[in-house]
Amino acid sequence: MIRILQISDIHFKRLPDAKDEYTQLKERLYETVEEIAKDSKIDYILICGDVAFSGNSDEYEQKAKVFVNRLLNLTQCQAVQVYMVPGNHDKNRDAEYPYTRALLRENMLKEDIGYEKFFSLYMEENDVFAKWLIPFEAYTAFANEYRCVSDCVANTKAGKKKEYGDKFYWEDKISVGPYTLRLHGINSCYVSDWEDDKHDQILPKELYHTTKNKNVVNVSIMHHPLEFVKDKERVEQEIDGLYQIQLYGHIHKQTIVNNGTLKIYSGAIMPPKGEGGGEEGYEPVFNLIDFKEGDGVISVSVRPYKWEWMSKEDGVFKAQEEVGPYDIIVDNANAKADGQNKALKMPKGVSQRSVEVDFLQSGRTDEIISKMYDGFEFSDDALTDSSTFFERVRKDDRYIDLYNYIHE
Repeated sequence: MIRILQISDIHFKRLPDAKDEYTQLKERLYETVEEIAKDSKIDYILICGDVAFSGNSDEYEQKAKVFVNRLLNLTQCQAVQVYMVPGNHDKNRDAEYPYTRALLRENMLKEDIGYEKFFSLYMEENDVFAKWLIPFEAYTAFANEYRCVSDCVANTKAGKKKEYGDKFYWEDKISVGPYTLRLHGINSCYVSDWEDDKHDQILPKELYHTTKNKNVVNVSIMHHPLEFVKDKERVEQEIDGLYQIQLYGHIHKQTIVNNGTLKIYSGAIMPPKGEGGGEEGYEPVFNLIDFKEGDGVISVSVRPYKWEWMSKEDGVFKAQEEVGPYDIIVDNANAKADGQNKALKMPKGVSQRSVEVDFLQSGRTDEIISKMYDGFEFSDDALTDSSTFFERVRKDDRYIDLYNYIHE
């Protein structure tokens, strides 16, 4: 069995704890997670967007990182077991080039233009695409430490050659017995900005298109539910055909929909507070999701933990009745084998992503890069350097060397 702690909409602000209206709630959250972890193992931590409130680097470095590290300590998870996607609050809407972003937003929301020209913008006018990424810079730097950044973003930051095979989502695999959960971290917030009153988003096919493979269940992870996406009916039909399990944030309300596709909405850890407690109708909540192997299926069960205010400042997370199990049929079609590339040499029992995250968390990145590649040309951007470095390590098949340098 695999167990995931699913949280969303934390909305960290640049505030001292004494002025943070959710300081007490976070302490209760830590207590609850610690109690859960004592009884049963938590394998992964998943954040479905809105880590921060305004996409400012202090919100990640001084608040979010402390929060994630505390959860890692309580669950005994490692950094490689953390996954995340951005939300609309993970953008700095006061970033440079607001007029460029406004023009892109206006045109991308026009009929068909956003869907047809999205990848062309990346391939053919990457300097403009790069300006579109500027509001995500603080989030991207934070997410990169957990290897939750897509090829297209990393390549743009590093100024590397653009390829038609580049992906706009990050991807990783989790084993559930003989089966695989293939996670796809999708950015649903490209056109979010100050004008985003209705939260209208676009999801061009390049953002989410994947393959179906034998013994694999595809899982999509994004902030915005599809009701906020332009041309929802068409996009939903395509996504439902590719992803049997879908995980969302944004709506501040925990719920589950099973209409042939299992959609799990995580609710908000810290929704805005109203009189006497949380935003009306939206109390703090998180999910524990269990994935168990069965005969040709992966069974999914969800136990929500919902907040109950005991006073204006304090309360408790109460476990709700478990929902499920929902049996997700595993594809056993005679499809192409998942993963056609030649396998890289790795330390025994260690994945590529694990080595990369350990490197990024080591505090010795520049030192290790210099030891492995004398004369490496460093930039002033950590994501650019790590992207260029990992490309060389992959090309030279030196992950065992990297692992040894990390642990020397």
